[in-house]
Amino acid sequence: DTPAERWQQYNLFQCANQGSAVIERLYRGSVKIQKAIHIRRRKIGNFRSVYKGMVWCSMPRAAAEYADEYIRVYPKYLKDLYRCYLPEEIFFQTLFLNSAEWKDKIITDNLRYTDWSIRNGSIPAILDDSDTDRIISSGAYFARKIDPVISEGLIEKLKCRQND
Repeated sequence: DTPAERWQQYNLFQCANQGSAVIERLYRGSVKIQKAIHIRRRKIGNFRSVYKGMVWCSMPRAAAEYADEYIRVYPKYLKDLYRCYLPEEIFFQTLFLNSAEWKDKIITDNLRYTDWSIRNGSIPAILDDSDTDRIISSGAYFARKIDPVISEGLIEKLKCRQND
């Protein structure tokens, strides 16, 4: 499920500094104007159903080849995504969930441990040794975010566990 404003309204500030508070306010204002005058996209590429998910994902080579071939044959899909808000969160999800070949093969566990709180000066949080037990019990194969200094204790604990 995707919030409509992420794809139905045009992001006129895609090339601008997305981290800027001014750009964010301009974007939000442009969305309000587009809604008020009933400007909205009805589809992305050939798709009327649009889906969202994590940017970080894993896929078999055949899925990556399918995505590559699709955008070669239907370049309008990429063109339409260019003016979306956070297009990287809908690129693969929309493509695969609208595909007869791939929609039933999607597994919604991205196998990544992420702490979305603000900690160690970052969101998502930079993980530290206090995260060790949560990472291990999560069943995830990957962890995000690791910093060589802040996460040093965590790295050592995980290395020790690997050697057990």
